[in-house]
Amino acid sequence: MEAVPSPDRPRPVFGVVSIVCAVLTFALPAVLIWLMAEKLEREDTRDQGWGALAAILLALVVALVGALVPAGAGTIAGIVGLARKERRPWMAVVGLVVCGGVMAMLAIALLNSQRS
Repeated sequence: MEAVPSPDRPRPVFGVVSIVCAVLTFALPAVLIWLMAEKLEREDTRDQGWGALAAILLALVVALVGALVPAGAGTIAGIVGLARKERRPWMAVVGLVVCGGVMAMLAIALLNSQRS
């Protein structure tokens, strides 16, 4: 006998998206920084002054954007998943807590950087 899904609660599509975004929030910046480090190592620009510093700063900015985009998407997906009352609400909650936490930490860092 096959298990028939309950028609009362939708499939956890947004919960899964929220979990995937939570993983990408940490994995994507790590991969981007690793790729930039490999590029610098290959080109042997570590000892060339401003060019290497600019490349490292660019990698940090790209990694920050690489964390913000999936964190924002995961936060929104978690909220939508909870609002839709999907099955397995823990997926939306985990994604919302992880992505929302990253967004909150980045917002706090931005606000603290604006102080004189």
